[in-house]
Order: sequence, then structure tokens, then C-alpha cells
Amino acid sequence: RRAATGAAVAADAVSHAYGPGRPVLHDVSLTLRPGEHVALVGTSGAGKSTLARIVAGVQQPTAGTVTAPAGAGEPSVVLVTQEVHVFTGSLAEDLRLARPDATDAELRGALSTV
Repeated sequence: RRAATGAAVAADAVSHAYGPGRPVLHDVSLTLRPGEHVALVGTSGAGKSTLARIVAGVQQPTAGTVTAPAGAGEPSVVLVTQEVHVFTGSLAEDLRLARPDATDAELRGALSTV
């Protein structure tokens, strides 16, 4: 998605550790320009998901900064993960996690759309 003000989102010297002795990112800097799509690839445990969460503002770095333009209600960065979520309820119950008051007809309509 495009940054709301046309400005870039920047990570500067970002590092992160999940506790003492568990560093996953070391002094990473990058700039995401408006309209740019970025895919992070690498081996398991390389810090891809951590960096994505930090740039999206979901998680804070232990060092460094992330700057994003002030938006008009629209996020500067959208994070799409490949994580698999396992739900335990029926399909209707799982769909209603997003909209608890949805009718059966609305659920069928949503399923037809996707």
C-alpha cells in the first residue's frame, strides 16, 4: 500500500534480541518507498518475521529506530504473513471471529466472494 503522505518508511540501525543471548537482527537499515512491495526471504530463524513486525509497528526494536509518515487513517505498512492459523471451532464460528454479529447469509456471501 502507499504511504498516506507519499513519504517513505525507514528503519535505521534496527537490532532486536529476544532476551540475553538471543539476538536475531543486527544493525539493519532499509527504506520502503510509497507503492513498493517487499518480500523478505531467508532461512528459518534469520529474523524475517521479526523485521517485518518491527517495520509494520507491531513490535518494537531493542535498538535503532523506525520512522513512518503520519497517516490519514491508513497504515503506512501492511504485513502479510505466511503463518498458518489453526482454528478449533466450526467454520461459521471461525468466520465470526472477525464479525461476531454476521448472519449465516453474510457468511455465505463472504465465502462466495473469496
